Amino acid sequence: MSAVFRRRWQLVLASMEVVLAAALITRAVTEGGWYWWAGAILLAMLALLSLSVDLRTERKRRRPSDP
Repeated sequence: MSAVFRRRWQLVLASMEVVLAAALITRAVTEGGWYWWAGAILLAMLALLSLSVDLRTERKRRRPSDP
């Protein structure tokens, strides 16, 4: 798998996690169940973790090698 494809795939997955977290937040607001809030918080944390790993990997890839 090429690096570009892998990066795009990671961004797509993180974006889907953000959308799902937003949907769960909407459900939590309308229904008020604690389990909706728990799911939304977990999905939001997972999305942030995925994005931070992706950004760290990109930073390492772009960093010039030490002489």
